[in-house]
Amino acid sequence: MKRSSPYLKMRVLGAVEHAPGTSIQSRIKHVSTLVFKDEYLEAHTFTWRIIQTWYSHYQKHGVTSLLSKQRADKGVPAQSLARRSRRGHKGGPAALSRRRARQSAMGTIDLRL
Repeated sequence: MKRSSPYLKMRVLGAVEHAPGTSIQSRIKHVSTLVFKDEYLEAHTFTWRIIQTWYSHYQKHGVTSLLSKQRADKGVPAQSLARRSRRGHKGGPAALSRRRARQSAMGTIDLRL
């Protein structure tokens, strides 16, 4: 799936500003029914949820929040990512809380976590 350009996102948000409706939600729902053409004249439609996400990001952070960001693992071979997960990568906060819950149920709490 190709990412939408910032130009197209701004066109969609401009349509939200000028759409008929009394609330922002009704205007976003109206714009989700429209078809937009990008710089290459390809037709695009967007769900109301993605338009709402773009709108809230734009309201909070401005135009720079609509720019595409590079992936953090760009250029890293997939093999090294798989190797890192096998080396004992313990996961995020959810995995940590599951581990602590399991240890407290067994009565062996490790305070070093």
